[in-house]
Amino acid sequence: MNSKNPNRPASESSGRNCSAIRRVLIVEDEALIGWALAQALTRAGFEVVLAESGERAIEFVRSSSFDIVITDVKLPHSTGIDVAATLRLVAPSTPIVLLSAESDEFLRQQFERYSIANIVEKPFDLAKIVSLVGALCKHDDAHVHEDE
Repeated sequence: MNSKNPNRPASESSGRNCSAIRRVLIVEDEALIGWALAQALTRAGFEVVLAESGERAIEFVRSSSFDIVITDVKLPHSTGIDVAATLRLVAPSTPIVLLSAESDEFLRQQFERYSIANIVEKPFDLAKIVSLVGALCKHDDAHVHEDE
């Protein structure tokens, strides 16, 4: 599910200036949650790509660039941690938000290991997710302008 082209090559986006691109990858195997997140972020002006599995998400991050990745921790056949590990190899500075029904010591360790921007516990408020994504974009924009 993408409001535009989910397979846009990474070469089409130079840099990660959220004010210009604002591409969000959502990795969520629960269709209703994925749909609700995609709708809320699309209404807020973000371009959204939805992957229903970690494998599909990894395909997307290897072929496209994203400004933010939101991934569920528990996915069939892989995990959000697998997605984060791959993303760190191909796009080391892309903010990652983990969605989890539980927060434990293992998850906190992965937070540090993969420089996770935030862990959001389920159930969550959609408005808070939209605010978080907006704040991460503003933070990223500030860093882009500092580097110029």
